[in-house]
Formats: sequence, C-alpha cells, structure tokens
Amino acid sequence: MTKYEYISEVEKNLGGIPYIEKVKMLDFYREMIEDKIESGMSEEEVIAELGDPVLLAARLRDEYRMNNPEQSASPPPNQMPQKRSSGWKALLVIALIIGSPLILAVIVAVASILFGIAIAIIAVGITFVIGAAGVGITGIVLFLTSFLALSGGFYTFLVQLGLSFLLIALCLLLVGVGVGAIQLLMLLIRAVSNAISARKRKAV
Repeated sequence: MTKYEYISEVEKNLGGIPYIEKVKMLDFYREMIEDKIESGMSEEEVIAELGDPVLLAARLRDEYRMNNPEQSASPPPNQMPQKRSSGWKALLVIALIIGSPLILAVIVAVASILFGIAIAIIAVGITFVIGAAGVGITGIVLFLTSFLALSGGFYTFLVQLGLSFLLIALCLLLVGVGVGAIQLLMLLIRAVSNAISARKRKAV
C-alpha cells in the first residue's frame, strides 16, 4: 500500500467528523509520513509503523468525540438516504391507502371505456360482415339471373351484369372493413397486454 492509498483509506473511514477537522487530521498524517520518509525510513516501514488505516481512523474518531462531547457524530452517509427512502415509502403507502377509492374508481372507469370501445369495434365488424353477406348474395343472384335477362334485350343484360359486379365488389369491400375492424381490436388487446406485461417486469 502506498502513502496515497493509506491516506485515502483513512479518509474513507472518518465518517461523522466535520470536513475541516478531517482535513487537519489527514494533513497531519500526510506530513508525518513525508517527514519520516525524508529522515530515511521507507514508505512501507512508515505505513507499517502507523498500522491499519481503519483502526487509525477509528482512533481518530474516538479522540474527536472525546474532545468534542457537545457535537454528536452525524450518522454515516450511507444510512441517511435509507431513512429518507423509508420516510418516502411510508408516505407513499399512506397516500395509496387514502386514495385507494379514487384510484379504484379511475381503474374501473378506464376498464369500462376500453370494454365499450371493444364492444363497439366488434359490433361494427359484425355489422359490416352481415351487410357484406346480404350484398354479396344479392350480387350473385343478379349475376346468375343476368343471363336470363338476355331475352329482354342485350342492354338489360349488361345493366344487370354490371350491377351484380358492383354489388359483389361492395361485398368484398364490406368484408375487408369488417375484418379490419376485428384486426384493429386484436391489435389493441395485444398492445394493452404487452404494456401490462412490461409494467409487471419493471415492478419485479
């Protein structure tokens, strides 16, 4: 261990001592090490003579408390955030308990809205499919009977045949809209499910 590492280790273990006092202590031992090295001792010998840096820091803390009994040492820094965190957690729990009826009402309202949207999309899809079936059947019937209309004239045949094609095309369009509405519902359900799963993974 070098002298810099030794002083750094002592500094890490001087929690609870004011900054100015800590600087004075570290400067004192830094100068002491330098003086001993200049007097002929090696860096390793000086560090061995001073002993374990953790024990030295503990002794310095004890001496500071004995010389300054009116100043109680502050808690170690790594404990302070835990206390604040515990306080925030307690406040959060209390807020959840107090606001639980409102939160439940909001959840129910959102679920009702989503359920209503799903029902509306399903109804639209079914309506378009049923309408497409009726239009398609009518178009097929017109197509089949258009050949019988030849006896009434070629013009009548063309009009009825064109109308049958138009109805069949409209049938396909309605089927596409109905299927698209149902697919949109499935995408919405999948998106909501993925969002819920992602939130659960984050919570874990």
